Amino acid sequence: MSINPDGKGLPPAGGRRPRRPHLRRKMRPYHGPEGKGGVTGVTASPLPPLIGGDPITDISAAVKRIANFWPYSTTLFDYTRRAMRWQQPTTLGNDEVYALTAYILALNKLIGENDTMNAQTLPKVKMPNRDGFIAVSPNAM
Repeated sequence: MSINPDGKGLPPAGGRRPRRPHLRRKMRPYHGPEGKGGVTGVTASPLPPLIGGDPITDISAAVKRIANFWPYSTTLFDYTRRAMRWQQPTTLGNDEVYALTAYILALNKLIGENDTMNAQTLPKVKMPNRDGFIAVSPNAM
C-alpha cells in the first residue's frame, strides 16, 4: 500500500488530466474551482488550494502547497489514494487517482496538459522542492 519516492509500489494503471467533468467535480467542493480554493457556489472551500505557492525561502512563513513544498510526485498519488475523498477514503480507483494526480500536476505546470501519469512516468516528475529536504537515509534514495 505504500509508495516510495522512486515509484516502487505504484499500481500498473495510468491516467491523464481528466477531460471528464465528474473527476474534476469530485475535487471542486473541497478545493474550489480548478484547485484554486476560494468560493464554490455559495460556500467557501474548506480545504486549501492545490495549486500555486511562491518558492519557499523561509519555512516558518511559507504557504506550503503541493508544487512548492512536496518533494516527490509519488507522494501526491499515495496521499490521494489513501485519503481522498475525505468522507470516503480509498474509494477512488487507481486510474482515477492517476488522472487526478496528472490534473493537479498539470494545473501546477509541472507536467504538460496531455501527459499521462503511470508507474513509469510519475516518479520522473521532478518536484521544485525535491532538494529542500534532508534524506534520513540518503543511500536509500
